Amino acid sequence: GKSVDGLILWGCRTGRNEVLAAAGSIPIVAIDSNFDDKSRNITIIEADNERGAQNAVGHLLRAGRRRIGYLAGPEQRKTAERRMSGYRQALAEADIAFDTCLVTPGLPSIRGGYKAALRLLDCQSIDALFCYNDLMAIGAIVACSHKDLSIPGDIALVGFDDISMSALMSPSLTTVRIAQYDLGKLSSAQLLDRLQGRVSEPKKIIFPTELQIRNSCGTRVLTRKEIDNILENMVQSIAVDLPGKYPGNCAGEETT
Repeated sequence: GKSVDGLILWGCRTGRNEVLAAAGSIPIVAIDSNFDDKSRNITIIEADNERGAQNAVGHLLRAGRRRIGYLAGPEQRKTAERRMSGYRQALAEADIAFDTCLVTPGLPSIRGGYKAALRLLDCQSIDALFCYNDLMAIGAIVACSHKDLSIPGDIALVGFDDISMSALMSPSLTTVRIAQYDLGKLSSAQLLDRLQGRVSEPKKIIFPTELQIRNSCGTRVLTRKEIDNILENMVQSIAVDLPGKYPGNCAGEETT
């Protein structure tokens, strides 16, 4: 009803058939969605969740951790399936049997991570935690504190996503980074390619992830300079993400 020429769907939980019924032949770019790549008008972009999880758990294993718990995310989501698969692959490569008792589901939130971590810590002896996302990892940090467990001394911890606050936690959180700004640019470029007729077939893109090693895994400690750089980059990213004019100082100056 508003003459939409294209759609970017980010984290859409609506089924493919329902979306196509509403959108028809409108070009679509779907990121982190439960879609397949069989429709001619859809470009699928998926973060490399499987490899990201595999690298995170592999890092913990190389650091000497052997009982690695997993705070799993919501069921029936491709993201959760991929990260679980990466967790299991890393264990298999280290000849460690997968133990369902070390996997605890939870809501992908701080409170969800806190409650899931407490459930796991109450019944299992572990020396590391891999978390579905950074919010759950932050909840796990609180749970470990309540259990008088030190991070990374007693338990090494790794999250996923690299949200802004992850680097500011104490200890700073080792995590798998998804470069959200770059992912946004890629999504827009892919949609423009479809709108301009350069792509007309089904397409799928795997977007790379990168392990950000910080204090919570026990293999390094960020320096003061590194922390300052992180803060500076956060400020700069805000300036890039939110361009335009904003209320200035008392002298009436404008900032961008």
